[in-house]
Amino acid sequence: YTHATRRLNLDSEVRDALAAGDFTVYYQPIVAATTGSVRSVEALVRWAHPHRGVLPPSEFLPALERTGQIVQLGRWVLRTACQQVVRWRADWPDLCVAVNVAHQELLATGFTDYVSGVLEETGLPASALHLEITETVLASEEKVARTLEPLAVQGVQFSIDDFGTGHSSLSRLRRLRVSRLKIERSFIAEIAEGEFESAPLLTSIIALAHSIGHVVVAEGVETTQQAAFLRVHGCDELQGYLFGPPAGPDQVSRALLGAATPVTTDDEPLISAFPRLIAVILDDAESLEAAVPALLHELAGLSGLECCFITEMDAETDEQVIRYVHNESANASSFAPGTARQWSDTLCRRMLEDDIYWTDQVPERYGDGFVSGGLGIRTYVTIPVRDDQGRLSGTLCAASSERHVVDPHVIQLMRLFGQALARRLANLPDTHSLPTDTRTGTRSPARG
Repeated sequence: YTHATRRLNLDSEVRDALAAGDFTVYYQPIVAATTGSVRSVEALVRWAHPHRGVLPPSEFLPALERTGQIVQLGRWVLRTACQQVVRWRADWPDLCVAVNVAHQELLATGFTDYVSGVLEETGLPASALHLEITETVLASEEKVARTLEPLAVQGVQFSIDDFGTGHSSLSRLRRLRVSRLKIERSFIAEIAEGEFESAPLLTSIIALAHSIGHVVVAEGVETTQQAAFLRVHGCDELQGYLFGPPAGPDQVSRALLGAATPVTTDDEPLISAFPRLIAVILDDAESLEAAVPALLHELAGLSGLECCFITEMDAETDEQVIRYVHNESANASSFAPGTARQWSDTLCRRMLEDDIYWTDQVPERYGDGFVSGGLGIRTYVTIPVRDDQGRLSGTLCAASSERHVVDPHVIQLMRLFGQALARRLANLPDTHSLPTDTRTGTRSPARG
């Protein structure tokens, strides 16, 4: 009964949100693997929930599919994305846009006419529109082919999203008017640092796609090692947090497409200087204790968040332990070195499980936790730090009691810092110790 009631309530909320215009479109860049230049952006719908903050599609798409309103929302996203990209193309004339199309939407009456109408109304060239369909849609091959054909004749591009998880076959891909394959992110995640030979299936997919003339796009690229591997093996385009998270139009205009003046210090653009600073300090410093404070100080200044800190996972106790801190907040004692909390209770765990690296709506999304309730944190960033086997070894975090929109460049720089830190930690002896509480000589207890 409770489950059924929740579903009914969600269905009602989604209907109201659609009527009220509470949905918004974020955009994530897709870059050329060889040059790093932005080729296109993917339009990604989000729900600006009045109480729970910005929600990803996994939170509301099932309700839209149950109620049949996925078609209405999908058409709104398509129109909105095309209008936005037309505006961007005034400065970036070659920019394209990728839009996801649900199964119900693709097979709905009038879909082809609607897409053609949007292209005519907005003035977006058909060749600049990439419609993404999932492999499972290909099970309805004949219906799909009838829908794709007239749009393909106009020049619309079609992509298979999450390739490698569904019903594709070489013969089926050849028969349909598909020109692009997007490799599912789980394949990318299997590229462990220094173990590129462990991904034979991935290289086979790239070779297969190229053999039939398809462009290959890799989703979920998060590390420079993954990007390098994909470049070497011929992947054409890359997408993921390494190049920028999904963001609103203003942030994309300013940061992802490089339209605005970069964030600067008094001396030089920090965006270009910071990755070099990471490498110089971590490589030249005699110890992490000497290197990390300066980096955390720079991160705090760049992000505008008063507290930046590094945590380590304690495998024996399953605790997340704060190791290094730069803190200008009133809650300095709550983020002291040595402070430990059970990983299962942490905001970091919950955000990473939600595939979120930052939020400025901590109380709305995670209001029942210690960080939001006990400390009054409103903006939080958590970047995973992984060892050379891909296991989580710690996190790089930033926090503020104020709301801050964190620039995508800052997220990328924090990821670079996390990667450099992971490499440095991997070269330390296994016996390196956690910092101790200077008052007691032991780690601080978990704070409730």
